[in-house]
Amino acid sequence: MKEFLSKLISVPSVKSEPTANAPFGENIRKALDVFLDEAKKLGFDTHDENGYYGWAEYGEGESIIAIACHIDVVPATGNWDFPPYALTEKDGIYYGRGVADDKGAIAIALKLLKHLKDTNAPLLHRIRVIVGCDEESGSECMEKYNAVDELPTFAIVPDADFPVVNSEKGILHITLLANSGNMNSEIIEIYGGERPNIVCDKAFVKIKKEGEIGTFITNNGIQNALRCNKISDTLARFSVKTEDLSIDECEDYYVVTSTGIASHAMCPKNGDNAIFKLISFLYAFNDEVNLGAISNLRER
Repeated sequence: MKEFLSKLISVPSVKSEPTANAPFGENIRKALDVFLDEAKKLGFDTHDENGYYGWAEYGEGESIIAIACHIDVVPATGNWDFPPYALTEKDGIYYGRGVADDKGAIAIALKLLKHLKDTNAPLLHRIRVIVGCDEESGSECMEKYNAVDELPTFAIVPDADFPVVNSEKGILHITLLANSGNMNSEIIEIYGGERPNIVCDKAFVKIKKEGEIGTFITNNGIQNALRCNKISDTLARFSVKTEDLSIDECEDYYVVTSTGIASHAMCPKNGDNAIFKLISFLYAFNDEVNLGAISNLRER
């Protein structure tokens, strides 16, 4: 199954624009096909629900025991010690995007089906490995499954720490609004974050040179701007390090970039949010932005 897992890892199955028979993008479709092709080669009954999900099944019986996995992954942001889309083994440990979440579980589940088939194990239920394609972005795949397919009597979801996680708690998607004052006329573009379930590791803002912020940077110089009291005191107030921000000059604007540490939202304490750092910089020029409320939320 190592070769099979390697094939799965090699596909960057991140959600993208839908195409025909690929509602979550071509790469997720490609990864699902890798799973279905392997299952067919091993002699299992398979099903493809138009790219929403697929399954492989072994055994007979009126009821199903399901092993529910997912083949989509979050983007490979941050710094990697090994190539994210190549399976690497070191000291008996496999590395690669999706090894733990959740392609490794798919390989193990399919190996389990193969073992049951090879040993002709007597079963009272069918064993079905369900592979969803949208777990990282809302689980539309499982909504489709529940609407059109046979529900299992019992299901195992191998997508968490050993031995059991009985629920996920504290998940909250919110929108924060603040008065940006005259910044609307100064900011050309502001961006940060690839997915809502990843702590953002890089964010940037493009600022016109002729505005208040751009003039401040010009007058103080790119190298010194972040060290000026107006900026450094504000950053220190919110425990942001000056070295986590940088400024680059273009023809008509400056680009201020903040750097943090990426982490899955299941363990945000392991990350360092670059968006918060960028807002801290902007707050130095407009204290109407309610950064205090964001700071309190951050500490929780």
